[in-house]
Amino acid sequence: MPEVHRLSKPEIVFKIFPREPSHHSPHFHIEYQGKKMSVSIDALEEMDGYLPANAKRRAFKWAEENQDFLRCAWDAIMSGKKPPKFEEKAEEKSHR
Repeated sequence: MPEVHRLSKPEIVFKIFPREPSHHSPHFHIEYQGKKMSVSIDALEEMDGYLPANAKRRAFKWAEENQDFLRCAWDAIMSGKKPPKFEEKAEEKSHR
């Protein structure tokens, strides 16, 4: 399964696909209300696609805070393994 994390309200989905022809650099995909964007993991730069500004800000904030998790998920998926389960930090849980 390519999904590695999901934010709610509004729903934003983060995915990493194991068998894409363009897998030359670590990246992930963000999906929001039918819109999609590819983002490099190391530089957190847009590679392709479009997201509305509010969804993009929220997605990039989460990605920046969880860049190490995204790298681990990429490495696992590219090695044919299951990605690690995302564990929210205690401070994130308290802000809900």
